[in-house]
Amino acid sequence: MVSGPAISYSYLRLSANNISCTVECSVKNGRDVTLTLYKGEERLNQTSSPDLSSNISLHLEMKDQDGDTYSCVAENPISNQTAKLHKTELCPDTVSGPAISYSSLRLSANNVSCTLECSVKNGRDVTLSWYKGEERLYQTSSPDLSSNISLHLEMKDQDGDTYSCVAENPISNQTAKLHKTELCPGLPIPNNFSNHRWDFLVPGLLWLWLWLWL
Repeated sequence: MVSGPAISYSYLRLSANNISCTVECSVKNGRDVTLTLYKGEERLNQTSSPDLSSNISLHLEMKDQDGDTYSCVAENPISNQTAKLHKTELCPDTVSGPAISYSSLRLSANNVSCTLECSVKNGRDVTLSWYKGEERLYQTSSPDLSSNISLHLEMKDQDGDTYSCVAENPISNQTAKLHKTELCPGLPIPNNFSNHRWDFLVPGLLWLWLWLWL
């Protein structure tokens, strides 16, 4: 019986007006084994090899806008095996925009910190990164394409730097800018207020003393 063909991502090619992705279909060779690529019912390419010690393979270039159904068929005189080609699973697609959300707030004697979460829909070759200005702080990715990927960032109250979260893959990227005042509730009043708090407190105490005395 012939083995089942295996489909794998080969390489990506970018041009001004198009993105194409090349995939490879391969199968363990054997006596009278042929490997064929189909577009619907139309046979596109077929190959075989007398060298039974190595696999046989075929390549297929899939366009970005290509919505056709492809399949790769390995067969010999007594059996056949088919593998479907799903472009969305094999080739990178345009990455989604990342979303930033408030996660938690932590208070200490001398500081307040706010933890934020950046998340994005996962996809082939997608990475997610936090940047502080031009410096990359953290990066992550996941082989599990069925779930989102996320990264956390802890911001200090006195932190005035510019942060951004970037989702990217080989063909595109999306950036979300960080607005701390909108995303971190409960941050204390600015530090310069503490420097002038006596300007408000002393007149108030003086007024209270005079009221009690009279």
